[in-house]
Amino acid sequence: MCNAHRHSPGCDCGFGGQGERYGKITYGSSRNWAETAVNEPWMVRRGLEDLHWDEKGVKKFLAEYSNLLRQNLGEQSLAARLKEMLGWRVMEVVEQWTETMHVPRYRFSPRRG
Repeated sequence: MCNAHRHSPGCDCGFGGQGERYGKITYGSSRNWAETAVNEPWMVRRGLEDLHWDEKGVKKFLAEYSNLLRQNLGEQSLAARLKEMLGWRVMEVVEQWTETMHVPRYRFSPRRG
């Protein structure tokens, strides 16, 4: 029986081992979101929703995005403009308050007595 620490020859535990029958993990190239959005427009709305943009902000972004696509900019300049547009998101403080809470001090030893 294998304990995943020492594999016997021909071990089928799935943790690896010597030989060609075990697969290897290969990583694809990574791309910036803005560069991906240039070639795959469907990702724009999905990405903004994943970032929790509100509907008004998403519509504004998509309108500007479609204008940029009509201008036939190069891929690099379009990606740079998309990165700049991502900075549009503004956090708005709706409500603020101060609350006092009692936090007991941390003790390094158990209570005595």
